[in-house]
Amino acid sequence: MRSAKYVIPVVIAAAGLALPAAAQRTFEGTIAYTATVGDKQMQISITSRGQQVRQDFTLPADAPPEAETYQLFDYVNGSVTTVLPAMKKYTVTNLKTLRDAMRQGREPRDEDVRKALADITATHRKETIAGFECEVYSLKSTPGDEWCLTTGLGHFLYFEGATGIGGNASTAGLMRKFKSGAVVLRMRMRSRNGESMSMVATQVDRTVPDAAVFVVPPGFQEVDPLKP
Repeated sequence: MRSAKYVIPVVIAAAGLALPAAAQRTFEGTIAYTATVGDKQMQISITSRGQQVRQDFTLPADAPPEAETYQLFDYVNGSVTTVLPAMKKYTVTNLKTLRDAMRQGREPRDEDVRKALADITATHRKETIAGFECEVYSLKSTPGDEWCLTTGLGHFLYFEGATGIGGNASTAGLMRKFKSGAVVLRMRMRSRNGESMSMVATQVDRTVPDAAVFVVPPGFQEVDPLKP
């Protein structure tokens, strides 16, 4: 459905962990990140409201219009919807089905998460990123991998149990340390194949988004995600 040249890694938000209890505060607003995977850089915007999350990419200037996509994560119904605006089409995938399929690939297992949790250490270094103070955590076994987290924004479903950019067993384990939630403002790590990955927040907007941004526009046609 898209040119392979412009396929961008999708981050599956909270595919592996239980959602925070209703009494716990969930971040509502939008966080913009600059993400780098290897030598490729992209802009990612994550919008969250309750148990709805939207992920938008800013594509390179030479990308064709049909390459544009965004994802809608619905944790009430357990689904992820990929929308292709130029084609006026969308696909819907069950999160459990997706999670089960990814277990054969890169999704962290519970055992991996427990081991990673024991490997995480607080550096006691603090930074200010996008106007918020965060504390840096690193891995004892991999000194170059580190995350700067703030606990002042509540739960951010995008990172809790995430995989893809910003997510592996270490990230999932780190998020479990914070019962009241945490937000990753900066991370740097290497994938299993040695490729470098990083994300840095550039703007945090705490304006509650309109519910309409989490709904597929009218007139769009649902298609089978398994068909080309």
